[in-house]
Amino acid sequence: RLLWIDAALLAGTGKKLSPGAEARLAELVGDDARTLASELAKLAAYAGGRATIEAADVEAAVARSSEDPFFALSGALE
Repeated sequence: RLLWIDAALLAGTGKKLSPGAEARLAELVGDDARTLASELAKLAAYAGGRATIEAADVEAAVARSSEDPFFALSGALE
């Protein structure tokens, strides 16, 4: 995934993703541009006054996709 996509979607928010947040977001969202845009907007709001969105923010605020192995495992256990 390209960093400029995240930067373009965060333009005007004053926010940026840490490398760890970028990597985790890519794992959770993948290549779905619509979901990426939605999750970045959510993360910008979640970060509040902080300029950098961290991996912990991604863990707390981004929904797991059905492709995430943890999601699949938890679904199998239900």
